[in-house]
Amino acid sequence: MKVIALDPGGTTGWTKLEIDTILHGHLREHFSWGHIPVEGVEEHHLALWRFLVNEHPDRIVCERFDNSGDQFAKIVSREYIGIVKLYCQLFSIPVEWQGADVAKNWAPNDRLMMMTLLIAPASKWKHANDAMRHLVYWICFKADESLSTLRMLLLELTRTDS
Repeated sequence: MKVIALDPGGTTGWTKLEIDTILHGHLREHFSWGHIPVEGVEEHHLALWRFLVNEHPDRIVCERFDNSGDQFAKIVSREYIGIVKLYCQLFSIPVEWQGADVAKNWAPNDRLMMMTLLIAPASKWKHANDAMRHLVYWICFKADESLSTLRMLLLELTRTDS
């Protein structure tokens, strides 16, 4: 299974989970991440499209558009979300839309660090870490039973009652 999570915006961060039903090796080996490279706004649309076509995930988890006060963020985020919607419709890929606040509040940097999934340095990888927050939140609370072992592992890594 390949799941891609996206944090769309002026810099679009992504994380990818590639896993079969059994975890092999270190947890972090199943994850990869990055930022969609961009030279200009128009090129970013094409870069995001090419990324999705090249990766062809089984599912996408994406931060939904929430109206904020930043006019540029409103326009750019909506455009990139539109590319994700079009890709998912054309290729019949399921997509899960999540609010930024839910994932960011549940998986701050210290929780990602407990899971060994914080991408460092965090200042350089802000948007990739935001995508990681969406991915781990989805795994822990919304994914189907095929990821139950991974879900239990991630939740166990964040326990503080021991």
